[in-house]
Amino acid sequence: MDTLKFLRPKWVFVALVTLNLVGLARTQRYYGHIYHGSDAQFYYSLAHSLFFDLDVDVTNNLAATPYPKPFDPSGDGSWNAAPRRADGGIPSKYPLGLSVVEVPFLAGGHLLRRLVEAAGGDVPGVAGYSAIELWSVAVGLQVLFAVGLTVLYRVVADEYGRPAAALGVLGCWLGTSLFYYSALFPFMAHAASFALLALLLHATRGLTTEGPTNRRLAWLGLLLGSLFLVRPQQVCVAFFLLPIVVAAVRTRPAAVWLAGGCVGVALGLAAVATQLAFNYSQFGVLALSGYASGGEGFSWLNPQVSFVLFDPSRGLLVFSPVVVLATLGYVRFARFVPGYVWPAVGNAVAQVYLIAAWSSPEQGDSFGARMWSDNAAVVAIGLALAFRRSRPVGRSILVVATLLAVCYSIFLLGRYALGTSS
Repeated sequence: MDTLKFLRPKWVFVALVTLNLVGLARTQRYYGHIYHGSDAQFYYSLAHSLFFDLDVDVTNNLAATPYPKPFDPSGDGSWNAAPRRADGGIPSKYPLGLSVVEVPFLAGGHLLRRLVEAAGGDVPGVAGYSAIELWSVAVGLQVLFAVGLTVLYRVVADEYGRPAAALGVLGCWLGTSLFYYSALFPFMAHAASFALLALLLHATRGLTTEGPTNRRLAWLGLLLGSLFLVRPQQVCVAFFLLPIVVAAVRTRPAAVWLAGGCVGVALGLAAVATQLAFNYSQFGVLALSGYASGGEGFSWLNPQVSFVLFDPSRGLLVFSPVVVLATLGYVRFARFVPGYVWPAVGNAVAQVYLIAAWSSPEQGDSFGARMWSDNAAVVAIGLALAFRRSRPVGRSILVVATLLAVCYSIFLLGRYALGTSS
């Protein structure tokens, strides 16, 4: 009998989906809704526009929201907090990738709504904004996240065993802001970005082994392009991937990598062109980032690193001490870290600098360092590495420390959630 059968990937996936659903149900029961905020509404409204209007103008779609408070705080219908173009329309500075991902789930939710209505049921809410449709999108995003986290679990389990992988996944998910943005409020881009980075880690590992290099390079290009459309700042991982890509092709004949490499590059460039076209439609200028067009930028020479790491309201290490434990694993056992993992680690470190240099390093109204939670996969690997390489006493200490760190983060999450009602 396999005593670790419940740590098989399929059961891990089932557990992840179940816990996500429980978290979402708890959110619905406590607040009465699962949809709120500002950024998330822009993402969803663009998906709404793509599906119902077949365009990328979110003005009328955003106006139909059941939760206009972020844009109309006075409640007088002026919408004076909403950004405006010269023509009066509302531009979206946000990348379009998450909205594209949401479209098929919104389509499924709308179909379900129509079936309920055809059966005589009453479904309140504007088309696309009913509880059925919102829940369909939220659950769809949660399932995609669970796929990404399960892939990460399989990668880590292959390297360090299932118990180590379970500890790593527990720490990276529940011990960081990732849990909030995957289970309680999945309408943001962080969970989808995490899933793409997890798939990218899996693809990177494949490049370090013998096999169909053409297909792997094409897949790598697709993942990087998708990542750019969902969270553009995360694409700096491509810089750290260059040594692995070069090593994968320089000793092999062109026939086994050139076509796939060209397809991968083409897919990446197509993603960039798509985002450029979208930003032009919103602001009338060609720009890689809608944030820049919206007046936001970076202070490259004055990054607020200490704020990002230690601020009492958002600090990464304050809200997620499990990151410290994972870091110790990398430092103590650096020689045992697989080569394909280092690009993810390099990107995770680079993201601290990018967040610190951004014009809003506080990351808005968020739980902890939300913009770094995309990179939580490196926490899973660091914890699993430390668990596998430590002696029994060290393992026990690590397990206890990880559980305490997770409980502390969940405690802070509870305090944050109690003060978040809109």
